[in-house]
Amino acid sequence: MNYAFLLFAFGLLAPLTGSGQNLLEKYQWKNRLVLVFSNDDSQSMAEQQINWLKKQDESLAERDLLFFWFGEQNLSASISRFSIQEVASLRERYNPEGKSFILLLIGKDGGVKMTRYAAVEPLEIFDLIDSMPMRRSEMQKNR
Repeated sequence: MNYAFLLFAFGLLAPLTGSGQNLLEKYQWKNRLVLVFSNDDSQSMAEQQINWLKKQDESLAERDLLFFWFGEQNLSASISRFSIQEVASLRERYNPEGKSFILLLIGKDGGVKMTRYAAVEPLEIFDLIDSMPMRRSEMQKNR
């Protein structure tokens, strides 16, 4: 696949404003986030990550997990729902060294829980989430 810029989200997205941190503030205490930043050199790794996660709808929903992929190039804000400035702000905050591929898991508290520089099997992400106290509490309530 040839993506110039792609943003995937499992859930509804609305236009966001502010700094990299503020852009994601609306999700705090509601959703966990997987952010993937990639460039053309890591396109196949990013596609692999997306394909793995796209097959996990139920597991993503169960964990209140949204997934965003930011490719190297930018399309118009109307397609991406993020302006060029917002994407730049997110990149500056979460990928300041400009790594060719970086995956971050952001907890409901807004903290970075996982950072990887290669594609991650969904089970590794889910196992980490399921080990967190907040998630354990959620699972207890849903029994």
